[in-house]
Amino acid sequence: MTFRYLTGQVFFAFSAKKYKNVKNREDILGPQEENLKADILKIERALNYYKGLSDEVAGHNIMVDTQVILLKRDLEQKKIGYDILKRLHDIIGAQFNLDDFHNSTLQLILTRLKMDRAVVLWRDKANSFFVSYHLGYTKDESRRNLKQPFDFSLINALDDPHLLFNKATKKEEHHKELCERLLLPYLVGTPIKTRAGIEGWLIAGREKEARPFYPPLLPGDLELFDVMGGFIKAAVSNFHLYANLEKANQKLDNYNKELEAKVFERTRDIENSRHELEKEKVKSDRLLLNILPLQIANELKENGQSNAQSLTNVTIVFTDFVNFTQYAQNMEAQELVSRLQECFTKFDRIIEKYDLEKIKTIGDAYMAAGGMEGNTKEACINIVKAAIEMQAYVKSKGGESGAEDTFYRMRVGINTGDVVAGIVGLTKFQYDIWGDTVNTASRMESYSQMEKVNISTSTYDLIKDCDDFEFTYRGKIQVKGKGEIGMYFVYSRI
Repeated sequence: MTFRYLTGQVFFAFSAKKYKNVKNREDILGPQEENLKADILKIERALNYYKGLSDEVAGHNIMVDTQVILLKRDLEQKKIGYDILKRLHDIIGAQFNLDDFHNSTLQLILTRLKMDRAVVLWRDKANSFFVSYHLGYTKDESRRNLKQPFDFSLINALDDPHLLFNKATKKEEHHKELCERLLLPYLVGTPIKTRAGIEGWLIAGREKEARPFYPPLLPGDLELFDVMGGFIKAAVSNFHLYANLEKANQKLDNYNKELEAKVFERTRDIENSRHELEKEKVKSDRLLLNILPLQIANELKENGQSNAQSLTNVTIVFTDFVNFTQYAQNMEAQELVSRLQECFTKFDRIIEKYDLEKIKTIGDAYMAAGGMEGNTKEACINIVKAAIEMQAYVKSKGGESGAEDTFYRMRVGINTGDVVAGIVGLTKFQYDIWGDTVNTASRMESYSQMEKVNISTSTYDLIKDCDDFEFTYRGKIQVKGKGEIGMYFVYSRI
């Protein structure tokens, strides 16, 4: 058996092997054996002492490393918080529209905090909370989950009515119901308070928690949301009184400068690269959504391609200016483009208002569609309403320009049926739809009349029971390449 003792440069060893052939060790060692046992006991105590000391040092190092990691995480969170607060400050100073302000705020939350969805809810007179603004939801999700009121009575009754749900959170039943409605298993939310009580809620969250891209939500996130909730309250209460916010803005600016000085040196390189990456991502996403529907854009980003779709009962509208070729030859190019730009911009807003899909413009022709997500009858009604509104706008522009200016005269045609939709081309690609339904819709426009909206029998059959419209049957008209087609002029009763 061997015993070893090591401290600094001193080493002691003893081996009993050399005495294995001695029958009576006591005759040889005598009292020396007792001294040896005492030395061994001292060695064991020393070893235990240094082992304990080593464990203590290791534990201290682990604790220090943990504190450093937490400090870095806290600094990063404060840096992001500073950036968001500064941008919100800039938005309040630049935006003059509440919708733009809310949408910009939610966009900041999604991009800078890496949230999947975000909502702002406001209370009505019946003390129910409705989603007034949202981001990150599809049209179907919004229609299915966000239209009905939310009940916050149990949450608002708490002394500290805040929401912070991560994997470690134990949820009550009403918490689970809220998470399911908002499609957010993990969320953070803060009440928007006024003197009258809780008037609204700001909530955002993620579908999953997975480091490093989806870290768990922490109390620091809740602190930041409290500040953002205060910004929203201030914007709603004082949006048209920017002068009164000057002192608060100065305090915020001082706070931003102090916070920036603390974190700048540690985070400058990371922030610059991340900021540029976020800017480019926002630009690319905005550009993609400007030319493609959301579903197609997401499919293209995830898979690198988008498969063609066969869609049923899609309603298509075509508009066309009367005698446009003549105006194109005789009118100054800048004036011609300016008038088209003004009209098509208004058309874009009308299409967006009725939750429809703009397809393309070809010269002076404008093409849009509805019902591509399956809501056939509702979309058909909205297409007709949009067409009537477009026609009314062009007619009002004609009235403003005077009787001698006959540019603002337009025909509109609508048809409903099956189409094929998809992306064509490798460069400068665009989303388009094809099929006999599209051709017939174009014919409806060609066989329409100035200041009229002409619809086919298939469209009429879908909306004939709608009380919002009146119809004039034109009979069956011989259409080139199509034979006889029943047509109707449709008017608004409102």
